Amino acid sequence: MKASRRPWVDGANRLAKAGQSTTECRSDDLISELPDEILHSILNKLVLRDVVRATPLSRRWRKIVVSFLLRSAPGLVLDSSMLGLNCMTDFGFWSDSCYSHDGNSANQEKFVRAVDQFLGFYCKCVAQSLGDHHPKPTTVSSLRVEFCLGPEFSGPINRWIDCAVGVLRVEVLILFMECRSFDGAVKRIDETLVISSSSKLFDFDLNSLILGACVVEPDLFRHQRQFGSLINLYLCRVPLATYNIESMFRCLENVETLAIARCSLPKKLCIGSLPALRSFSLSRCPGVKKIQMSNNLKLTDFTCLDVEIEWNLCGAPNLKSLEAPLNARRARSLFNGALRNLPVLSKLNISTATDWFKCIPNHIPRLSSSITELRLVIKTYAKFDVLKMISVIRALPSLCLLKLKIKFKKHLDQEKVETSNYSSTIDHLKEVELYTSHATMNLLEFAIYLLKQATRLKRLVFKRGRSQRLPWDEGELQKISVLQEFSKDVDVVI
Repeated sequence: MKASRRPWVDGANRLAKAGQSTTECRSDDLISELPDEILHSILNKLVLRDVVRATPLSRRWRKIVVSFLLRSAPGLVLDSSMLGLNCMTDFGFWSDSCYSHDGNSANQEKFVRAVDQFLGFYCKCVAQSLGDHHPKPTTVSSLRVEFCLGPEFSGPINRWIDCAVGVLRVEVLILFMECRSFDGAVKRIDETLVISSSSKLFDFDLNSLILGACVVEPDLFRHQRQFGSLINLYLCRVPLATYNIESMFRCLENVETLAIARCSLPKKLCIGSLPALRSFSLSRCPGVKKIQMSNNLKLTDFTCLDVEIEWNLCGAPNLKSLEAPLNARRARSLFNGALRNLPVLSKLNISTATDWFKCIPNHIPRLSSSITELRLVIKTYAKFDVLKMISVIRALPSLCLLKLKIKFKKHLDQEKVETSNYSSTIDHLKEVELYTSHATMNLLEFAIYLLKQATRLKRLVFKRGRSQRLPWDEGELQKISVLQEFSKDVDVVI
């Protein structure tokens, strides 16, 4: 239903139509007599569409809107709120009226017209502000456009890109054009919006680019000079399987952060042609089987969330953070000296769906002297081995933070384990977080051991995992309360 006009808008229009004098208008239009700061505060409560609609009221209002837009937050967000649409249903699903490619196309056309109107007016404001009558505008640092738009709207999108990069000179550009049906399924690749190679996307000082459900024409990656300023690149649901990835990466010589998620890729992905790369992330990308690295001397953060993808980090000796899922083979290699090739690694975040403790040998040599944080997620039901977990901690002499998430079947693993053979102290561990589905005897024994032997321990968390919505039952609470008896100076959080 069309929103009714505000009373002060109707009043101003009635006065104008009645042909009353300027003096009479000013005497009745009390809102326009308010100071600029208060009018800016009023405009700040409106969506951008309504802010622009206030410009025809009078010359004063036009000046107020122009100054407000130029003084507002440097980041512009153009999404469904421009149409006054609520795109989330009561059940947390995307509304078909906003994002479904099978839904209401009238909303898509309204959105395109609204963005065209706003960007056209905003660019005029910027151009006017460069004159003598207005102060120099605040730099627009980012522009985010998010709506369900298909390939038939490629023309407007490329026009917005030219405005954002060529006129507004944004440093961060976010285009997220994903369409979803009510059940959450996303649109097909042939329905994806295309960014033309003739756009001015990389002709200016663009620092960061985030593309969601878009296709960039391959010809856009021909000239290396076009990508000289790009530092951060994030791609989501962008089909890249048919691209010459190595040629594309050669044009990204200054890219420091590259994140790829849910993109179709070729079988082999070589990131060795990115000399400035510092952070790399890959998640749920079909097609790719192997990541190859060579001479990535600046790479410090590596994330690969696909367990079937092969990778070797020998070409990244300066790696400081590693996040990856481990299968049984890779878990065994971890305890056979794989970490020795990463001498400065400090953060290790791993998850596994295998029985982690079966992969740990009985006698573990020193694994790494540099790791300070270990985050371990065991996704399968496993029997917690207290002694092996203690051995892992002792094999990491610089470990300060241990975060362990593990799930058990109820009444499994109830026997008590004797830890008297491990009576020597641990003087490096400072914080431990244990998240579990059930409070088993072995896990409690492990927590008590740490409270006794970790001399520098300041905080111990023993909680249910986030997937467990129910609180501890009375029997488990009674068992966990034993930890308070050994806490001493340790902050125990249950």
